[in-house]
Parts: sequence; C-alpha cells; structure tokens
Amino acid sequence: MASSVGGAAGGASDGLGRGGQSSVGGLLSAYLRDQEAAGNVSENRAASVAWWSANGDIEHAHTTGVFVRPARRRGLAPVICVYVDSKARSVDFRANRETYLARLDLAGRHYSDIEFLVSRYPARKAKPAENAPAPLPDLTAEELAECERLAAQVPEALRSAVHEAIVASFRRQKAQKG
Repeated sequence: MASSVGGAAGGASDGLGRGGQSSVGGLLSAYLRDQEAAGNVSENRAASVAWWSANGDIEHAHTTGVFVRPARRRGLAPVICVYVDSKARSVDFRANRETYLARLDLAGRHYSDIEFLVSRYPARKAKPAENAPAPLPDLTAEELAECERLAAQVPEALRSAVHEAIVASFRRQKAQKG
C-alpha cells in the first residue's frame, strides 16, 4: 500500500491532502486501487466504489445497491446496474445516464451502459445514536448570575464567548451531579 500512497508528487489521487497530510478517504481509495490491481476486489465491489466516489450526496442518498452484469452483446464493456429507492429517482437518474457514464470513465471504470432499477427495499436511513447524550439541564437564576459574575472578569472582547463556555460548563456539571 505504501507505494501508491507515498508518492513524491503528493497529489489528490494518491491519498495525500495539503501539506502531505493523509485523508482517510484518499487512503481508502488508494488501498482499494491497490487491491483491485492485485485482483483482490470483485468487479461488483470495484463498481460500487467507483459509483460512490464519482457521485454526490443526492445519488448517495438514493442508491441502495450496485452490481455489474455482462453486456447483452458480445464485445461490449459490462453494464453497471444501480438500485435506487424510488421510480422517480430512477427516471431522474436515467435522464443523466451519459453524465454518470462519463464520471465513471473519469474514475477509471468503463461501462457500455448504466441501468437504474427500483429496489424492493428502501434506502437505509441513518440510525440515531443509541447512546446520544441527554439534553443538558437549564440553570437557575442564581447559577446564571454566577456565570455572569465570572465572565465579567475577562476583557470585553472575550466576554460573550467566555460567558457561553461557563454556562455550558455549569450545565454539564449539573447534569453529572444528577
């Protein structure tokens, strides 16, 4: 993996960001490219990675699956099939078929066609965190007055930011005490 990530140029395609710092997405992409080159990634997985990296938030929100099937005519590149969560999105995405094929070509994956299929299963929605912190309790008038008194000791330019920090600290302490 180090050979593709540690390039001298430090460009975006090798997983290195500004100042030679690595981004997780860049490193993962470089790793997957290496695995694909070594033959360790299936065609479906490679197509899925290409689809997700070549498209934006709208496509991500409505895509439920990606797979590749052989072209119906011999000699053509395979066809990428994308499951979407609604008929309306299928129609919208079909209207941009050529754009998606061009994006996939730029991502290094050539397909002869793209099909949008309506999934039987809805898109997965992000689950709310089960261990999300409880809302912090409100402060009493005396506690707010104490926050004001403490914030008054700092320069005027910092006072509002310091006051917010003190209030947040008091609320966290109050929540911990129960």
